[in-house]
Amino acid sequence: MNEVATLKSVEARSLLPVREMEELTDNVRELYSISDKAHEIRYRLKRNYYYSLEEVENALAELRALPSHTTNTLTLLDDNMKTATSAQIADVLTVLHGLFLSQGEPQIMATVGVEIIEAEKASALALYRAGMALLRPPLKEYDEFGEDQGRPPARKFLPTIPEIIAELRDQQEIWAARHASLKGLPRWHAQARRELINRIEELRKPPATASDESKEEDDDDLPF
Repeated sequence: MNEVATLKSVEARSLLPVREMEELTDNVRELYSISDKAHEIRYRLKRNYYYSLEEVENALAELRALPSHTTNTLTLLDDNMKTATSAQIADVLTVLHGLFLSQGEPQIMATVGVEIIEAEKASALALYRAGMALLRPPLKEYDEFGEDQGRPPARKFLPTIPEIIAELRDQQEIWAARHASLKGLPRWHAQARRELINRIEELRKPPATASDESKEEDDDDLPF
């Protein structure tokens, strides 16, 4: 494990791809919202929850077109959901160790720490999101009545390996679910739009007249 033999200072380089991860996170959330809307629309269509032409047309308007970044975002998501490498784990530990000005032994973090986290088989995306979550101050907490309970104290010391793993598991669960929900998004989105358009065409058809129904009955009596 030569690439993680020691933990270096992070003065000269950024080992956490913060901007890239933030952009990917924002784009995935946008696609996730569209995917959720597509599933909702298909569910309502199958159960005939749309009763008027206006409702179906509004649903079509709500299901906006997929953004231009869709293909690139899904490709990046697939790539970053691959299992994190030992070098990536070492990078995150390096950042945590350096930014918290830890007095701990970097050699321990670079060997035992990497191996323990590596055993989790978590994705690179979950790893980076866990590292970023541990570096940021916690959000404010609110009670059941919405009253501001203040902000929990900011972390002052390097997170322990169990704390890192706990955050890593939470992030892995979140992103594995999002990744699974977005598989086939272009197909689901196209199907939802097609079903809405078909429903609109059905609702726009003029109702059958009495003469039309009579003709259909006469046709049924024909011997061929």
